[in-house]
Order: sequence, then structure tokens, then C-alpha cells
Amino acid sequence: MTVQGLHGAVAVCEMTMQGLHGAVAVCEMTMQGLHGLFTVCEMTVQGLRDDFTVCEMIMQGLHGLFTVCEMTMQGLHTLFTVCEMIMQGLRGLFTVCEMTMQGLHSLFTVCEMILKHQKESPAG
Repeated sequence: MTVQGLHGAVAVCEMTMQGLHGAVAVCEMTMQGLHGLFTVCEMTVQGLRDDFTVCEMIMQGLHGLFTVCEMTMQGLHTLFTVCEMIMQGLRGLFTVCEMTMQGLHSLFTVCEMILKHQKESPAG
């Protein structure tokens, strides 16, 4: 019976060893699953980082576009100011022309009066 008992004890040890081996295999599979999950998380973080970079580039592009629009608006404002100054200059020129026309008209009136006076006065 002692030999049979030892044989039984060996069989129990063998079964325990197989159980432990199975438990190790389960742990290994769990570790592989966790490693896969970690890899997925890393890829997700990388994707989010890439998305953030893309958003930053878009924001920089929009900021550049906004700067271009601001510069265009300043250019148009300057152009408008130049046009206003030209209009004032033309208005001034028109005023000078009007004054010249009035002066010529007065001169013409004086000339008419002289001619009229010469016609009426007896030739001497």
C-alpha cells in the first residue's frame, strides 16, 4: 500500500503540475491580451496626437488667412484714403477752374463795356 500511496501522490503531483502549467498558460494569454490592448491604446494616442497636429496646422492656416484678410482690409482702407485725397484734389482743381471762369467772365464783361463805350463815344 505504501508503494501505491506514493504512486498516487506522484499522480497528484503530476496533476497539480499540469494545473499549474495550465494556469501559467492562461496568465501568458492574459498578458498577451493586455499587451495587445496596450498597443491599441498607444495607436489611439498616436492617432489623437496626429489629429491634434492636423488641427494645429488648420488653425495656423486659418490664422494666416485671417492675417491676409487683415492686410487686404488695410490695403483697401489705404486705397480708399488715397481716393479721398484725389477727390479732394480734384474738388480743389474744380474750384480753381470755377474761379478762373468767373475771372474770365468778369474780364469778358469789362471788355464788353469798353467796346460798348467806344461805340457810343464820338470818334475823335
